[in-house]
Amino acid sequence: MHVHLLSDDQISRSFGPDELIIMLANGVTTVRFMNGTPEQLDMRDSVSKGRMLGPTIYAASPQITGRRTDGIFNGRVVTSPEQARQAVMDFKAAGYDFIKITNYITRPVYDAVTEAARAAGIRVIGHVDTQVGAPRAIEAGQQIEHLDGYIECVLKDDSPIKTSVSDVHIFRKANWESLDYIDPNKLREIAQRTASAGIYSTPTLTFFKVTFGTGASDGENRSRPDFRFVPSFLRDEWFAAGHRIWASPPGEERRRTYVRVRNQIVKEIHDAGGKIMAGSD
Repeated sequence: MHVHLLSDDQISRSFGPDELIIMLANGVTTVRFMNGTPEQLDMRDSVSKGRMLGPTIYAASPQITGRRTDGIFNGRVVTSPEQARQAVMDFKAAGYDFIKITNYITRPVYDAVTEAARAAGIRVIGHVDTQVGAPRAIEAGQQIEHLDGYIECVLKDDSPIKTSVSDVHIFRKANWESLDYIDPNKLREIAQRTASAGIYSTPTLTFFKVTFGTGASDGENRSRPDFRFVPSFLRDEWFAAGHRIWASPPGEERRRTYVRVRNQIVKEIHDAGGKIMAGSD
């Protein structure tokens, strides 16, 4: 329920149908693509009409973001409520199943996106910028990915650090000190609020656990059964990224706390009757 295709950007889009067949062959019968393209809509239509083999497809829109990112960019930069409303209308008209929102989003832009989406009858899914915060996203009925914004919500009132390790903030090493100030009562409170709102969360636990918490050696990655199918240029990119992240990692105790807190948030949401979706990202 949180999937991207390599053919969305790194490799030729002509390989998209092959990626669908690989998913189906491994027992995956429904997917929720998290950064939509016109090609995904074409494949969704072809699968639903029996012209192509593949899982049932739900496709989010291209991302709505406040800042363009490096590399291949699939989205629309939105910096005003007017632009936000137009983006929602355009992506709804194009036929996407959800409106995808990511980072660098101001509160007025966020409110415009969610209000326009509600009026258009389409769900908002994606990241939660710290300018918005998880409580506002929960109130708006957004489906939240990666537990974005949650750790900021569970810090003690006297925490000297208010920005924790959600999303892009995880790359600032000083933010990891915030994990010393977790308030268990706040953790239960935000989990119960999530459950009461009836929203779905896709925490993508394994991706973040391995990438930032436990790590994986080059040898472990090479031993994975699907590694031999990854193009060499992608292997090089992924190894380089891993080496940068682990060149000077946070201390082991804080990394253990990071994994434990994310696991605990999911358990508390589940125990409170909340809705969890599985996604590998």
